[in-house]
Amino acid sequence: MKATHFREDADRLIPNLVQGHYPGMGAASGQMRASRRIGAVPGVGRLMTTVEDLARWDNFFLSPKKHELGILRLMLTPGWLENGQKIRYAAACFTALQGFEHAAA
Repeated sequence: MKATHFREDADRLIPNLVQGHYPGMGAASGQMRASRRIGAVPGVGRLMTTVEDLARWDNFFLSPKKHELGILRLMLTPGWLENGQKIRYAAACFTALQGFEHAAA
């Protein structure tokens, strides 16, 4: 992942950053609206990446290299509560019968 990083400073300019848009509703119906910048909030919205790096991440899950299998196994191992009950959340993703997901934006 060559260009991926977590944004520490919401006011720092990022070269080639494209801001998301969405269709307006109500009085703004038919107009495109700029997405709100949430980069100053810890967690959701702070990961900055590129399409190329997302493709690398996708390839990690779909076709992991031999040396990546250990970390992938750890990321997909379901967790458990103090009472011993297993939960769907693993070290990095929610696990499911047919795959996995991440609940971030």
